[in-house]
Amino acid sequence: MARKYAVTKVNSLEADATGNVELTGLGYIPITGTEVENPVTGDIETLGGVNIKTLSEDGSNYNYVAFNNNSLVFETRNSNLAPATNRSSITIAPEGVQVNSVGDSPYGLKGSADFSQNAKLDLNAYVQYSYLKPQIDVTSDATFTITPTNGVNMITFTGTTTTATLPPIAGFEGLILFLTNAGLGLITINSNAGGNDIWEGGVDVNTTTAVAGSVMRLINDGLKYRVL
Repeated sequence: MARKYAVTKVNSLEADATGNVELTGLGYIPITGTEVENPVTGDIETLGGVNIKTLSEDGSNYNYVAFNNNSLVFETRNSNLAPATNRSSITIAPEGVQVNSVGDSPYGLKGSADFSQNAKLDLNAYVQYSYLKPQIDVTSDATFTITPTNGVNMITFTGTTTTATLPPIAGFEGLILFLTNAGLGLITINSNAGGNDIWEGGVDVNTTTAVAGSVMRLINDGLKYRVL
């Protein structure tokens, strides 16, 4: 059965008036020797289950793109033999996108850089572990200004700490704070701008307090630090 490919020209085979090149009896597209300045300019149509494969010279690495009837698969593996010891793939299907990794220490989806700051601005952005990982601080300073770098900040106050200042509202939207008073005295927690940026018990206040032995949780909702 001949296959038809909607292209202008493949090698020296000209397309017909409908834009198809009929490769009777070949069963493949003769890519080798494609003429310069005569690239494939239309859609290449095949039956499902067609793969485009690359194999290293020693056969140790094997990559392919699979055009299935209901999905598109990109896969790289360390062996041409099945099952491969290490392999990763991305499958794109109408119902969603799946990332799969198999091997000694697979990590699935990983960014090449830290994009955590973007997650604060775009609700559709995926958050990286570097942002979700709790930042843990322990301080015995008498006064302490909270300067978080991650989305969750756990701070333990020991010793003689009596005053702590919250970060600004702007730039730290979504920040979650856990404040533990492991000292013996009262800790006064001040808003950054002194503008009643703390919401506690239904009331906007400029300061709140953490008694000895207590744990306080605050969330920056973009307008206030809400005490929960």
